[in-house]
Amino acid sequence: WTSLGFDGLNGRAKFPQINDGGARWRKHFARYLKPWKKEPSKLAVIMGQVPGDSALAGVSIDNWARYTAIKLAGAGYTSVFRAHPGKPDMIVPGVKKLDCTLPEALDQAGFVVTYNSNSGVDAVLAGVPTYAQDPGSMVWDVSSRNFLPTTPDRAIWSQRMAFTQWLPEEIENGDAWEALKTVIR
Repeated sequence: WTSLGFDGLNGRAKFPQINDGGARWRKHFARYLKPWKKEPSKLAVIMGQVPGDSALAGVSIDNWARYTAIKLAGAGYTSVFRAHPGKPDMIVPGVKKLDCTLPEALDQAGFVVTYNSNSGVDAVLAGVPTYAQDPGSMVWDVSSRNFLPTTPDRAIWSQRMAFTQWLPEEIENGDAWEALKTVIR
């Protein structure tokens, strides 16, 4: 899959807004969407990102993660940190490091906290309430605005997400362009 949009990265890009009644989503992605966790635990998984990642827009992920762990503790959460695979040696002082796969981390998580990591998409798909701090996050529309987990309807978000990802054959045969050119009309 390749993400294609104009004039920005992740949630800051302009993507096609095609109303196909969810057909593309059902065809390619619906099997990944799990129900929201009914009784999420108070375990918050802070997702790491690679320092200097363009999606961070100059934010120090180290400082953000430290500050976020403090805020989560004040909100009654037990925090763990899952480092980005591209920066596996990253730690957050005073926060237990979670060394496991992303699906294993999401199974344990009652709440996922991210600055602007695409692991937020995996969390929302897995039914884990998610907090994304940056409005440029791909899960901004379905994430909490504070540390109170929310479980909004994901139908419209899902349908929009389906038009952000393209298969190589869809790029080659022009289907992706047919959808993308609607953004620049």
